Amino acid sequence: MGNALLDLLFPARCFGCKRVGKYLCNSCQKTLTVRDYLCPICSRPAISGATHPGCRRPHGLDGLTTVFKYERVLKKAIKSLKYRFVSDAAEALVTAIPEAVFTNLQLHSTDRQLFPIPLHRERLKWRGFNQAEKLGKFVANRLEIPLASNLLIRTHKRMPQADISERQARIENARGIFSIIKSSQIPRKLILFDDVWTTGATMSEACKVFKRNGAQWVWGMTLAR
Repeated sequence: MGNALLDLLFPARCFGCKRVGKYLCNSCQKTLTVRDYLCPICSRPAISGATHPGCRRPHGLDGLTTVFKYERVLKKAIKSLKYRFVSDAAEALVTAIPEAVFTNLQLHSTDRQLFPIPLHRERLKWRGFNQAEKLGKFVANRLEIPLASNLLIRTHKRMPQADISERQARIENARGIFSIIKSSQIPRKLILFDDVWTTGATMSEACKVFKRNGAQWVWGMTLAR
């Protein structure tokens, strides 16, 4: 009854054309641009997103899947999710991901868990939810793998990466922001998930911490880049 009333008072509107009914209508969904696979280190084309042999680092990502270009309709959708608190839109955004993306991910490794990049507790309190976790829940469902939690915490509050334009400044801003939760059992294989990849500084920092604490294979995934 309550949800039905909310839907009546605040119906879903397409982020692109503003038509009532869905957060992402069929027409606007077709405008989303699927990205080519790129190496997470050098950003050059890479087979299925796997890190080039010459780019591999002991504590670096083993590969990266970024689904869409961060532009137009998708940019509006992600900003609405994060800053206008339209958390119900997460399922619609994940539904738009082509099945081929998940098929490719399933080829790389088995027995994985998906872990959404955490927010700092103050940011989480302000927003009321972690957008990476909202999206990640539906991604894990489509991959048919467990959603991991309580592995890593964001121990330092820094300036939001979106407010920093220079690559090196983003890397420095992300340095040392994560710590392993002491009681956690770190899975051997993880897919780290976040909403947007810009320089990859945040995800690379999380990967480094996980690999230093027992993870053997870590793949990155974001909805957009």
